[in-house]
Amino acid sequence: MKGKARDSYLSGEVHVIEKSDVERFLKDYHEVDVSEDTFRKVKKWLYEFLMFLESGKFPKKGTSPGIPRSGAYQVSSEKVQKYIVALKKAGYSTSSMIKRLRYVKKFLRALGINEFDSLFDRELRQLKRSLIFERRVTKKIVTIEDVRRLFKEVEDLHRKRKLSTWKYERMLAFLLLMVSTGRRKEEVARIKVDWIDLENGIVKFPVNETKEGRLLRVTEGYEVSFLTKEAQAFLKYFIKKYDERIQANGGYLFISQGKKDISTIFVNRIMNNYRDRLKFKLSECSENFEIAYLRKFFAEEWDRRVMKKRGSKRGLGLGVYEIVKRQIMGHSLSDVHSLHYANKSEKELKEVYDEIYADVQVLTKEQRRLCGMDNESTKGSNSSRDRGFIGARYRKDGGFPYGGSPFFNFDWVN
Repeated sequence: MKGKARDSYLSGEVHVIEKSDVERFLKDYHEVDVSEDTFRKVKKWLYEFLMFLESGKFPKKGTSPGIPRSGAYQVSSEKVQKYIVALKKAGYSTSSMIKRLRYVKKFLRALGINEFDSLFDRELRQLKRSLIFERRVTKKIVTIEDVRRLFKEVEDLHRKRKLSTWKYERMLAFLLLMVSTGRRKEEVARIKVDWIDLENGIVKFPVNETKEGRLLRVTEGYEVSFLTKEAQAFLKYFIKKYDERIQANGGYLFISQGKKDISTIFVNRIMNNYRDRLKFKLSECSENFEIAYLRKFFAEEWDRRVMKKRGSKRGLGLGVYEIVKRQIMGHSLSDVHSLHYANKSEKELKEVYDEIYADVQVLTKEQRRLCGMDNESTKGSNSSRDRGFIGARYRKDGGFPYGGSPFFNFDWVN
């Protein structure tokens, strides 16, 4: 949406926002390839802002605001300042205030109203400084003991018949992919079976299914991540056992075929239904565990292992391991050298991953036994059970398939 909204201006520094302007903005924003969860949040934040313009109050916490009744909403410098003050008094977290202010500013600019930018920018700068300080003081640290506790708690829920075998094993597959790849929860949720090369322990995320790719509308190429030995062994077991069910769902492991909204994915429901067991307090800080923290665990555990294995040895510089970690996680490379001159091939990435991270162990003994792994070692790929599996194979031309042809041909040998 460009230019000034129709009939936007009331006088001088006061503007009128019509209901049609709000609906048009939301329609345009919805057409951008964002998740339903993100769209709902943006819609909620804008409705809160409009409600404040109308009544000078926010909706009660825990309620979902509908669009206010007015046909038009007056916004001025004074009201924007009062809105910012009210946000602080309402007790929202710093990160939550930043998100609200960013989208309200974006909304007003879409209507051609940009004279309040300095108010938003000044407050956003201060909030960002506060957020940096908060994160430095209240560090979230996720240890391997925390992650092992998660797998043990999930196992216990299954043992007590709180989770069916299908939900339990599907949950383990999801968690192991989070632990292994370091990717975002939303990206793991969208994984299809033909993204996974089980034979070589590789996961290829099409760029148009990653956060950056979706936002930038890039459609070509893929980003690569890898599987730990545990994840590789368990996924062989899981995909073999549930092959028909997965294929009937269009190859998706975790979301229903054609589903865009992942906020209601089964993992979230399990975490919320058993929050007393699964959202436990982390061992090294005061935060409660969240699924998204498995991405944080990947980064932290990677660094811990790099320091242990390479910190006092000659060889590759520590900066190389940081670059590899960022490429695997799908992080933006922040400097010119990393972006243009330090890219690693898939083979090089895999070699570093295998050296640093592939032997991470988080499964319980029973979970390792379930997928045929030896209880005392991580050599699951050499077990007799695994040797009976003919893995997925790349196309002969080495390309990454898009469109109709499947990436893998699954052949099962007893």
